[in-house]
Amino acid sequence: MTDEIEEAIARVQRKDRAAFTKIVECYQLRLRVFASSIVASREMVDEIVQTTFVFAYKNIDRYTLGTNFYAWLRSICRNYALEELRREVREQKKRAQYFECVVGQETLVAETREAEDRTAFLWTCMEKLGENARTLMDRRYTREEPIRAIAKKLGRSASAVKVALFRIREQLRECIEQQQAMAEGVAP
Repeated sequence: MTDEIEEAIARVQRKDRAAFTKIVECYQLRLRVFASSIVASREMVDEIVQTTFVFAYKNIDRYTLGTNFYAWLRSICRNYALEELRREVREQKKRAQYFECVVGQETLVAETREAEDRTAFLWTCMEKLGENARTLMDRRYTREEPIRAIAKKLGRSASAVKVALFRIREQLRECIEQQQAMAEGVAP
């Protein structure tokens, strides 16, 4: 590490905010390349690098002068990138759960145009649902609350909740089929 960067780090640790610009200029490109090796999306790379620098600035006192600053930054960046990947996997699992319930599929073919269209149709149809129906779907399929727990919170029987969920899924299935038919130019 150059003496110039070491001095900039020391100044930042003494609360000199302007000195952090030098650090960003020095390491931004290297961090972008590193983040790009983990995630593919340019937007994700931008977000991860930005978050890395914000964390580093806020926690610069944790860094020990004279050690490898880039290695410290890179480990922060790696942690954020891996967390972003885990978040994306969780989001994909949520979408897959909705498709399994709504369309009756057991698996979701990843990143195909048809799956993307159905996802868009599902979200369009979900927006058309009433607030109570969306809340019920969220509790059951996003939060994964047991039916009995939902029933207790709503003051309803478990059977009534099951019937309501069935009707909502049917409503969503019909809506998605209509959306697909319109997209294909076929009268529903």
